[in-house]
Amino acid sequence: MCKLKGYSDGWIEKRMCGIAIREELTDEWQNRGAREEKDYKILTAEISKATCGVTPGRPNRSSGDIKKELFRIGAKETNNTRGVNYEQF
Repeated sequence: MCKLKGYSDGWIEKRMCGIAIREELTDEWQNRGAREEKDYKILTAEISKATCGVTPGRPNRSSGDIKKELFRIGAKETNNTRGVNYEQF
């Protein structure tokens, strides 16, 4: 489906890897006692805050800034045959 929408093989591979990692993380949280939706929300918010400095649902930037950034990332992926350099984020 992603291929039909024009996504590169590299993008699809990164997406699939991200999904697999997220499933592993969720399983680990469950093994360590996370049971309710609020447990997962708290853990996700903490990771997001530590990684990006933003908590879900409360962005530090305006939605216009976020849309511009997402467009820039998408444009770079489209024009970059070697894939996106995520180290800059």
